[in-house]
Amino acid sequence: MASVEYSADGKTLLKASSDMTSLAIPEGVEAIAPRAFAECGGLETITLPKSLKSIGYNAFSFCNLLVSIELPAGLERIGSFAFCGCGSLTEIDLPDGVKEIAPSTFEDCGALERVVFPAGLKSIGERAFFYCGSLKAVDFPPGVESIGERAFSFCASLKTAEIPSSLKELGSGAFSDCYSLETVVLPDSLRHIGARAFKCCGSLRSINFPAALESIGYSAFFACDSLESVELPPGVKSIGNSVFAFCRSLRSIVLPEALEEVGECVFCDCDSLQSVVFPEKTARIGRTSFKNCRALRSVVLPKELAEIEDFTFESCDALESIDLPRNVARIGDSAFAYCAALKSIAFPDGLVEIDDSAFAFCNSITELVFPSTLKRVGESAFAFCDLVEAVAFSSGLEELARRMFKGCKALKSVVLPDTLLKVGPEAFEYCGALETIPVSAGLKHIGDYAFADCGALSAIELFEGLETIGKFAFKRCVALEAIVIPSSVTTLGEKAFDGCASLEKEPEDL
Repeated sequence: MASVEYSADGKTLLKASSDMTSLAIPEGVEAIAPRAFAECGGLETITLPKSLKSIGYNAFSFCNLLVSIELPAGLERIGSFAFCGCGSLTEIDLPDGVKEIAPSTFEDCGALERVVFPAGLKSIGERAFFYCGSLKAVDFPPGVESIGERAFSFCASLKTAEIPSSLKELGSGAFSDCYSLETVVLPDSLRHIGARAFKCCGSLRSINFPAALESIGYSAFFACDSLESVELPPGVKSIGNSVFAFCRSLRSIVLPEALEEVGECVFCDCDSLQSVVFPEKTARIGRTSFKNCRALRSVVLPKELAEIEDFTFESCDALESIDLPRNVARIGDSAFAYCAALKSIAFPDGLVEIDDSAFAFCNSITELVFPSTLKRVGESAFAFCDLVEAVAFSSGLEELARRMFKGCKALKSVVLPDTLLKVGPEAFEYCGALETIPVSAGLKHIGDYAFADCGALSAIELFEGLETIGKFAFKRCVALEAIVIPSSVTTLGEKAFDGCASLEKEPEDL
């Protein structure tokens, strides 16, 4: 038999039995204790007294059959998770005495379509309406100062949200995964948009960025597939990681003059983005910023930029040319890899380092001229650049790294630096058009497979001082007719000249 337990003074409802289906709480009760109805899965109707001031945490959580509840005008406090999981609750009218909506108060109320907020509301806690999939609109009263982390996340039916001018804090993921959200009006006073604030809002077509905005947190607009254009206000100084990543309809963006830093992967996989102009103040553009921006044709980089970070422009298929600022000292790993349309690249004087695979598979580049300041080029830096015909180094570089020009099948002319000490393994492997290569007198090491399958290589002069020739170093150099091994060579690798059909006599291993 259904029963209810009250405190000794009768002012607090402590516990209702699990078989409770309906109840009218008597006048005089001022509080409902935490978890009082949490086990009442069959509760369908309840009448609250006018004397009620407080509802404790989890008080009605998972009362799945509760369709409606009228909150009394004198109610002042509702605890966390109070109505969490009330899957049949369709609407809620919060009384004016409620100043705060606690965390997860209405989380997972899947049938909740309508909420009336109190006039004096100041804050909405984290996950307060998380997964309220039927909620279509929210009308915030003036005076709301904070919207907590993921407060309206996964409100899949929510179409509009107008944030009041009083807002000071928009929490991380506040409206993330609101798939139907089409328009958002942010107050002009807002200075920061929190991380993941509108992540995966696939219907969001436009957003007004507040005039006072200074920063945007990471992934704030990640995968907003319908967002077509963005114009950031002049005061924005930083854009966090992945802010506009996977915004596949984004065609244009206007970056502000105050912008100092762009985080990682900010525009990666923005398939429709065609051009970007950076202001001069931008000191850093994070790694993978434009990775897979397949329509990107034009980028104007800031004059003071010192580094092109790893994967920044990887797989930008339409990028034909780019002017590197004079201060660029490093080009990172795979920075321009798979930029199939890139025809030319002018390396600035002062460039010191080109990292691994930086220009690998750039199939339209025809010529490479390196500055004398260059000290290091990484593995596979220019591998499989099919149309490169000429390469010229100035003094300074001491090593050609592993697979550096591997598969550059059109390569005919190479000018190596006189400072060169080592040709790394596979450095020119499969360079089928390479006929001659003037190595430096100071060369000491030729790595494994360094010139393997250079079918047109007919002559190479090796100088005294050379110490090692790696295994299969000249494998299948079928045009090579003669070679003199310097007496200084102490290691001749296994089958270094294997398959060199034109050699009269293959040199023996040392």
